[in-house]
Amino acid sequence: MAHSAPILVKQLQHRASMEQRLWAMIFMLLMTTLATSYALAAQRDAAAASAQIALTLKDAVLLSVRNNLELQDAYLQNLVSKVDLWVAEGRFVPRGSVAARLTTGDNQPVDASRDKPSELRLRPTLEWKLPTGADLTFSWATNGRRSDGTSESTSSLEAVMTQPLLRGAGIDINQIPVDVARNEYANDLLDLRQTVSAKITDVVFAYRQLKLERGRLEIAKTALERARRLVETNRRLIEAGRMAATELIQAEADVAAQEVNLAERDNALDAARLRLLGLLNLRAGTQISPADAIEITEVSPDYQRWLRTALSMRPDYQRALLSRQNRRLNRKLAENDSKWRLDLTASTRVDSRAERWLYPVPDAPYGRRWEVGLELVVPLFDRTLKQQRVRATVAEQQADNRVESLRQSIERDLTDKLRSLHVRRRQVDLARRSLSLAQEQLQIEQSKLELGRSTNFELVKLQNDLVRAENAELRAIIDYLNLLTELDQSLGTTFATWGLTITNLTPVWEPGS
Repeated sequence: MAHSAPILVKQLQHRASMEQRLWAMIFMLLMTTLATSYALAAQRDAAAASAQIALTLKDAVLLSVRNNLELQDAYLQNLVSKVDLWVAEGRFVPRGSVAARLTTGDNQPVDASRDKPSELRLRPTLEWKLPTGADLTFSWATNGRRSDGTSESTSSLEAVMTQPLLRGAGIDINQIPVDVARNEYANDLLDLRQTVSAKITDVVFAYRQLKLERGRLEIAKTALERARRLVETNRRLIEAGRMAATELIQAEADVAAQEVNLAERDNALDAARLRLLGLLNLRAGTQISPADAIEITEVSPDYQRWLRTALSMRPDYQRALLSRQNRRLNRKLAENDSKWRLDLTASTRVDSRAERWLYPVPDAPYGRRWEVGLELVVPLFDRTLKQQRVRATVAEQQADNRVESLRQSIERDLTDKLRSLHVRRRQVDLARRSLSLAQEQLQIEQSKLELGRSTNFELVKLQNDLVRAENAELRAIIDYLNLLTELDQSLGTTFATWGLTITNLTPVWEPGS
C-alpha cells in the first residue's frame, strides 16, 4: 500500500500534463484558424477595393433610380397616393355594415319556474351614394327571442332616399371630388417624375465630373512625364556643353510643380468618385471607372419645337395646369354650396312578426308605411358662403397667373439655352483650335531647344500653356454636354432620353393586397 501511493501520484501528474498539452494544442489550432480567416478576409477586402468597375453613364442612371434612398422614399409615397385615389374613386361604391348581438341567460325567480331566455339581434345596413347626389339607405333590423318554451321574432325593413334638387344635385357636381382626387394623383406622379429627373441630372453631372477629373489626372500625368523628359534633355545638353547648368533649375522646378498638380488631381478624382457613389448608394470603397468616351452630340436648335415640347412635357408646367383645373372645380363647388338646399325625400318601412326562433324572414306583416316629401333649407345672413366664393375665385385667378408666369419663364429659359448652346459649341471648337496651336508651338520650341536657339523658360511656359489648353478643351466639352442635360430637364424629356417610364419605377399596388 505504501509503494502504490507514489505510483498513483505520478500517474495523476502525467495525466494532468497530457491534458494541459492537449488544451494548448487546441488553443494554438484555434488561433491559427482565426488568423488565417482574418488574413483571407483582408485579402478579399483589398481585392474588392482594388478592383475597378467599369461603369457607363446609362448604368449609373439606372443604378440611381433603383438604389437612391431619397427616390425610394418618393416611390413609397406614391404608393400612399395610389391608395388615396382608390378611396376617392370608391365614392359611388355601396358601403355596408352588419351589427349582431347574441345573449343568453338564466332566470330563476323564487316563486316561479326556471327560465333560460336567449335573444339575437341582427341589423345589416347598406348605404349608397349615387352619381346624381342621391343618398340611399337600406336597413333591416331583426330581433329573435326564445324564452320558457316560446319563440318569437320581429323584423323591420326600411329604405330611405334623399335626392338633392338644388345644392349638391347633378352628376357634374358630384363627380368633382373624384376628378379632384384624380388630378391630385396625377400631380403626385408629376412631382415624382420631377424629383427623379432632378436626381438623374445630378447623377449625370457627377458622372461627367468624375470623367473630367480622370481626364485632368491623365493630363497631369502626361505633363509630369513631359517635364521629366525636359530634365533629361537638359542634362544631355549640359553634358554636351550646349547649355548652362543653371538652366536645369527651371526644368526641375517645373517637375516639382507638376508633381504637386498630380497629387491635387488625384485627390479631386477621389472626391468626385465619392460623390457619385453617394448618389448611387454604393459603398465608399467601391472603385468605379467611367467607361463612356467623351463625345460631342450635335443638336439642331429649333425654338418653336422646343417650346411645344416643354409645354407638353415639363412636369412643373403640367402640375400648374392641373392645379388651375382643380381651382376651377373648387370654385364650382363653392358656387354650388351657396344655393338653397331643396331635397326630395322618400322612405318606406315594413314591420313583421313570426312565432319562430331565428326565422330570417318573418311572414306576418303588421305595419307598413311610406312617405314622400320636399325639404327646403334657406341660408340667411351666412357670410361664410360669400367668403368661400371669393376665396375660390381668387385662387382660380392666381392659378391662371401662375400658369402664365411659368410659361413666360419657360420661354426665357429656352431662349437662354438656345444662346448658351451656340456659345458652348463655339467654345468647344475654339478650345480644340487652341489646343492644336499649343501642340504645334511646343513642338517647334522643342526643336529650337535641341538646336540651342531656345531656353527652358520658353519651353516650360509652352508646356504649361499646352496643359491649360488640354484642360480647357476637356472643360468645354463637359460644359457643352452638361448644357444638353440641362436642356433635357428644361424640355421635360429626361425620361425619354434615358428610356424610363414612371410606371416602371413606382411600386405596384392592388386593392386586395
